[in-house]
Amino acid sequence: MHYSCNGVTVFAEDAAKPASQYSSYVVDLLNELGPFRNGLDYGCGKLRYATCLYHLTKTLTVVDSTAQIERDQLLFGIRTTVREYVRKYWAATRALDVEQFRSDLRCYDFALCSNVLSSVPDCCDRTAILALVGSRLARNGRLLVSCQYTNSYFSDKMRDKETLKYNDGFLLGSSRRASFYGLIPLPKLESYVVAAGLSVCESWRHNQSAYVVAAKGIL
Repeated sequence: MHYSCNGVTVFAEDAAKPASQYSSYVVDLLNELGPFRNGLDYGCGKLRYATCLYHLTKTLTVVDSTAQIERDQLLFGIRTTVREYVRKYWAATRALDVEQFRSDLRCYDFALCSNVLSSVPDCCDRTAILALVGSRLARNGRLLVSCQYTNSYFSDKMRDKETLKYNDGFLLGSSRRASFYGLIPLPKLESYVVAAGLSVCESWRHNQSAYVVAAKGIL
C-alpha cells in the first residue's frame, strides 16, 4: 500500500523483510497455536511466515497490496511474484490483493498480522486493517498481531534530529519513495485491537516486540 505523509510518499511494501529474516520465536508460537483448518497471513510480504503457516493449515490465503503480490522479486532463491510462487508451489493456497480480499467471503479460524501495522503511518488505517481481518474470523477464530516496537536502531533514529518523524515513528528514503517505521508498544497495540471491535484474549511482550491474540466480539 502507498501512503502520503506530509508530502512524502510511503511504499509499505519496501519494509517487507525476506523469508530468511524470520523470528524463531514467532515460528515457535505458530507451531504451538496450530494446526489450523483455514489460515490467513494478512500482510504476507515476502512470505516470511507463510512458509510456516503453509505446513500448519489445510487451506491458506496470503494477502498483501497489489504492488507486493504482483512485483517481480526473489522468493526462496527464485525470481518470481508472490502470486505466481503460491500458485505454482503451494497446494490449497491462494494469493489475494487487498481489494480481492475485501470482496472475498471465506472465514478463517486463524489469522496472522505480523509487523504490518508498524509500516502503516496513520492510526485510523491500522484500526481499519484489524477491523477488516477481524471481520473474516470464524466464530471461534483467533488473530495473532505482533509489532516490534523498540531496538537500538529505532531509538537512535528517534533521537536523531535529522531523521524525519511522523506520528509515532520515522521515515527513511526520499520524498518520492520512503518507508515508514512506527513504534507501537503493547498498550497502543491493545487499543487498536479494541477500537477494531475485537476482544483481547492474551497480550504480552517478548524481547523487543508486542503480541496480542484477539477474537471476534466480546468474550
